[in-house]
Amino acid sequence: MRILIVGARSKTVEALLRLLRREQCSWEIVLISHRDGEPMDVHGYPVYVLPGYARQPLKNVCLGWEPDVILNAAALTDVDLCEQNRYLAWQVNVGLVETLVAACRVLGTHLVHLSSDYVFDGDSGPYPEQARPRPINYYGKTKLAAENLCQAAAASVTILRVTQIYGTPAPWATDILKWALDKARRGEMVQVAKDLFTNPVFVDDLAWALLSALRRRDEGIVHIGGVEWVSRHEFLSQAFRIAGFPEERLIPLPAEELYRGRALRPRRAGLVITRAKELWTFSPHSLEEALLLALCRNHRGGKVSGETIE
Repeated sequence: MRILIVGARSKTVEALLRLLRREQCSWEIVLISHRDGEPMDVHGYPVYVLPGYARQPLKNVCLGWEPDVILNAAALTDVDLCEQNRYLAWQVNVGLVETLVAACRVLGTHLVHLSSDYVFDGDSGPYPEQARPRPINYYGKTKLAAENLCQAAAASVTILRVTQIYGTPAPWATDILKWALDKARRGEMVQVAKDLFTNPVFVDDLAWALLSALRRRDEGIVHIGGVEWVSRHEFLSQAFRIAGFPEERLIPLPAEELYRGRALRPRRAGLVITRAKELWTFSPHSLEEALLLALCRNHRGGKVSGETIE
């Protein structure tokens, strides 16, 4: 199978490629990144650079190589930056998808596209696939627009909505867990929302779900998340206990205070993962198991080839 992956240096793609190496998959992989910089390969897979994901060069690569599946893992995920620079957010989160969808229609290629639980308003999560989206910030609006584009125009598509991702070993990428632990190691206090809820997903579990999506090419929307539905404060409290940091370094604050003057965040987000369990026997690690794995791996300091964040 020939797979074109856009967003080569994201933490999600790093985990997927690590899994492909472990599974000894013989698939042909082409990785596309949007900017120059190290590394030029991730886990032995070469990275090709198309500056800014320029539309015509990207379309030429798709049409020239004729992949069986295109995986879009590229996105501008900084919620506040999306609010401040709406043009850039639309270009990356929607314009890029438009190019990929057009290529898929010509080639009859299956598209696997990553979306987010931020397409929901956070009033009554966790949400099943059939719940009505209602984003409350511009990032969520771009992700919903991309979903609608995929469903309306792609020949065949799997949309994976995911929750907050954590546990990356990639030294060039970050997530809430790595960010908080790095601050704790420096002896800093960590402000965290006590009333934002989701079911965060371990990056290795997301990679397993992606592998299933690539293999099976089931169409439609599939929700991917973790087992436990917790607040960000509860999540980091458990991580700090396991890592041996005093929980007193966490400062729980209401989201209204923590994000005053910034983009709105869904309060009660998260995703119901029943369909993923039925389709792919998706069985994510418990939060404690995943945190132990992530922290042990981080402690070992294992090297991962890579450099920038997508």
